[in-house]
Amino acid sequence: MRSKQDEMKFGAEVSYLKLISEGNLRYRFVSQGLDLKVVEEALGSVKTQGDWLSIWTKVGDMYQRLGDEALTENHVISAGEFFLKATLAFHWAQLLHFHDLPGKQRAHLAKLNVHTKARPLLAPPIRRLEASLEGVSIPIFIRTPPGPGPYPTVIIVCGTDSTKEENFVMENCILARNLAVVSFDGPGQGEVWPAMKMRPDFHKAVSAVIDVVCTQPEVDKNHLVLLGKSFGGFLGPSAVAHDKRLKACVANGGYFDTSFYDWDEPLRSVRWQYVLGAQAIEEAKEAAKEFTLANCIHEVRVPLLVIHGGQDRTVPASAAKRIADEAAGPAAFIEFPEGIHCTHNIAYEVNPMIADWLADHAKGVTITSLQNH
Repeated sequence: MRSKQDEMKFGAEVSYLKLISEGNLRYRFVSQGLDLKVVEEALGSVKTQGDWLSIWTKVGDMYQRLGDEALTENHVISAGEFFLKATLAFHWAQLLHFHDLPGKQRAHLAKLNVHTKARPLLAPPIRRLEASLEGVSIPIFIRTPPGPGPYPTVIIVCGTDSTKEENFVMENCILARNLAVVSFDGPGQGEVWPAMKMRPDFHKAVSAVIDVVCTQPEVDKNHLVLLGKSFGGFLGPSAVAHDKRLKACVANGGYFDTSFYDWDEPLRSVRWQYVLGAQAIEEAKEAAKEFTLANCIHEVRVPLLVIHGGQDRTVPASAAKRIADEAAGPAAFIEFPEGIHCTHNIAYEVNPMIADWLADHAKGVTITSLQNH
């Protein structure tokens, strides 16, 4: 029997070829951990809409085969790294595949299966925890430095098309600074999407994650900070406004509300219809109006750093800057003129800066106020 979600109809197709020509996908895929040669060959092979899923699935299969071969030779570190890259490839396979939801789900399940193989082999390994929101399971990944801790801890909040499995590179950057790090799927994301769609009170999922994380002996529950990327740069400040256990926040590529959306842009409309579970684009448009920081920004009283790319064609800088401008606490806005969305093309510069800022605030270091870049 086909489910309601299988029968969702989208009003516009996403042009993969246009997205590839813009180059932003290449930067994202490489900065998150895939190899440049593999990414360029895969993207260059996409000639039609139907190519995307099969090409990226083959990439995932290739990395999984390399992982299996490494594991048979007891090269567990290499195996874990290959399985992680297979995870990312399967994630990219489903990323834009909205016109065939069963195919999207198959790639998603392949991602979950190979990531399960990767988790215990990585250094440090990924442990899986579970929270609950209104009876729905919220999957959590936690990684901690060697030793008993407790450690100040960073919670990463993803956006509308990202999931917890995509955070490994940033997690490593955080772990290197002697912090624990947590990633999770919330409503409308990854594993949670089938049971619960994106919702304006996403902050309840963040609080449920914090409740569970704070039971772990490796976590210093008095020193929790948050990093939100893309739409997570909206969801993160909202969580900070509602949960006072969070002591600082970075928003990279986020925005104050959805009023700037161009609903004629195919990827915007189809992605939002999907994460909301909307049966029509008009339904998605109306629901999106509820996603605003206007009713809670005055409660953001902890240190806040808002980062934006000057070449971001997805989110205008004014929509990001407004977060910092209207926050009640100490806030800074930094725009990197050459940066694209989420500054993926200059991750070599921005990721260490974010990790340092989070580490300093998580550890209670007094910070000199930052100025616009």
